[in-house]
Amino acid sequence: MTDLLTVRHRGKDRKKEHEEEEDSTSVVHARCNGDISLSHSASDYVRRQTMILRAEFLEQVDGHLDKLLEKVALVHKTPDECVSSDNENGSNDRKRKTHKVFVERESLLTTLFLSEEIKTIYNIFVAILIVMSLNTLVYDLMAQGRLVLDFSHIGWAFGQFPLVITLWMVMQAQALLAFPAFQMWTLTRSESRLRIAVIDLLWLLAYILFQITFIIYPVMAVYSWELPLASTIVVTCEQVRFLMKVHAFVRENAVKVVCPASQDLPKGNTLELPGFSKYLYFLFVPTLIYRDTYPRTNVIRWKYVVTNFAQVVACLFYTYYIFARFLVPVFHNVGREPLSLRNLTLLTFSSMVPGMMILILGFFCILHSWMNAFAEMMRFADREFYQDWWNSRQFARFYRTWNVIVHEWLYYYVFRDTMRLCQNSHRKEAIARVTVFVLSAVVHEYVIAAMLRFFYPIMMIMFGGVGFSFIWLTKNREYRVWNVFMWVMLFMGCGMLMTLYTHEWYVRRNCPLYDDFWANYFVPRTWTCNYASPM
Repeated sequence: MTDLLTVRHRGKDRKKEHEEEEDSTSVVHARCNGDISLSHSASDYVRRQTMILRAEFLEQVDGHLDKLLEKVALVHKTPDECVSSDNENGSNDRKRKTHKVFVERESLLTTLFLSEEIKTIYNIFVAILIVMSLNTLVYDLMAQGRLVLDFSHIGWAFGQFPLVITLWMVMQAQALLAFPAFQMWTLTRSESRLRIAVIDLLWLLAYILFQITFIIYPVMAVYSWELPLASTIVVTCEQVRFLMKVHAFVRENAVKVVCPASQDLPKGNTLELPGFSKYLYFLFVPTLIYRDTYPRTNVIRWKYVVTNFAQVVACLFYTYYIFARFLVPVFHNVGREPLSLRNLTLLTFSSMVPGMMILILGFFCILHSWMNAFAEMMRFADREFYQDWWNSRQFARFYRTWNVIVHEWLYYYVFRDTMRLCQNSHRKEAIARVTVFVLSAVVHEYVIAAMLRFFYPIMMIMFGGVGFSFIWLTKNREYRVWNVFMWVMLFMGCGMLMTLYTHEWYVRRNCPLYDDFWANYFVPRTWTCNYASPM
């Protein structure tokens, strides 16, 4: 096994030397023949494309070598009760990696923006932002006779931010407490006279209680402090992130404690659990899969960090302009008359393009700019936060590539663990898929319900119901028309979500509410409002 790895690394070194020789030889020939006629920008573009193609080729070669190494490892591996068989994961699961491997790579858009053709699309969005800003300025001058520059909605949405920071620090402290608690469990497990099964059960109950407390306390704080929309999103998303981080750490290291034989330690070596610094670093890096070590970059490009944070701010103003110019005027008078099919259709089609724009802006703001900024500051080298979801022709691939960070957590810690728990069922894969979708839909709906202060499960129905059915509809679809179908469904879905949630929001401000808190929270006012009553 070691010899094979050595041969592989030597092959890579020789290949790299051969490529460097070819590059230098081609430059010499070009100079001798006087064939350097390309412009500087064109030659840079060709060089970048060559590097991208080379990286893709080497990745494919590495994939084949990894499969070969896995087969060799399976031949030499001794059976153990703690190590689960590869056959338990089903046929589809065997096609995926059984272990997440972190490598040094840039985000896809970062690589694509090296091409001037793709960078033009970025420039178009920047130009649209500039035009929207000028549109607002001209409108204020023409209509008001002066510059208003009213960004009060942004200030209101992110209101009470000092309380948000305080609540975040409390959640951070709670997450940090998980490390000494885990250490106490390992120490109690090794020194207590009680049966190990009893100790594990007691600590498992304590862990579940910890998770429940982590869920309840921030929600109570959000409602008692009456945090506005954006501030609530920050708190709830950070709450979910901390919960997923803690579970990833406990899940990865509990296996080492319960099944030390699965770690393939050399004879005479004892298992060493990670130190606090590794756990603290994991809490801040943009990944939800815990590892003791990650690939790191050599330096921090602070200019790159500032650029990404500037893009985050630009996306916030972009979203504000879309709401102020395209959504608020349409929905301003909503809730003063019953919602008819005609009004619902008109509002949905009016919200499709703005809703899709907000979805794309949210993707670029969070999954690209925000994640890359933090990855650069933490010198985290693996920047695969998403893949080319825009080219998807199957909804299953779209869900896998839209948010790779969350998808990997769901796959390794929910899907695979559910498969193991249901290994005696012939429908274990279907059960695991449904579990993943239900959990994801519930969490999305939880964030929206906490933000809007009412439960209106449109996201749960569309994501966990309609979206789940599209997986089977687009299964094994390879024609380009199915990519068009995916985009049409995304436009329609964004329009429906924007219409129904915004309509319910405005109805609750233009229609009398229930006196009972729970009835007011769970009963949609869109369908029960007495529009004849005085406003």
